[in-house]
Amino acid sequence: MLLKTMCYGEIDVNERRCLTFPRGILGFAHHRDYLLMPCEQDDRAYWLQSVQQSDLAFLVTDPERVMPGYAKSIRSELIRGLGIRSLSEVQLLVIVDQHGDRSTANLQGPLVVHINDRLGEQYVLPSDRYSTRTPLSEPAGKQRETGT
Repeated sequence: MLLKTMCYGEIDVNERRCLTFPRGILGFAHHRDYLLMPCEQDDRAYWLQSVQQSDLAFLVTDPERVMPGYAKSIRSELIRGLGIRSLSEVQLLVIVDQHGDRSTANLQGPLVVHINDRLGEQYVLPSDRYSTRTPLSEPAGKQRETGT
């Protein structure tokens, strides 16, 4: 299928690579299908591109980049809803946002993806232990330095 993307223009993708968020992402309930694509500017980040709307994409990263040990703190009931039996079947992602010259990650609303079934869900953690604006140690989207 041909997909118009915000960052890469029109690309041809296999529909089986799409992730489905049956309830959407908070604030975007009608956008359920996404493609996860590497971010060229930061090899530790990805674009979560909406299949339905070409100008809707979220920059996401592994929460361990922001807070080591974060994945171990996610309660088991968060993964049961997706039929996940083992943490090896899970990919956790957090949405990255830009605030002025600093990048932050939403650790309070992680995206939990069942890798095998390609299903995802965003959860809002009930604890105030996590913030929606946790600073990244270095700016997301920062150009990778290339060696000579």
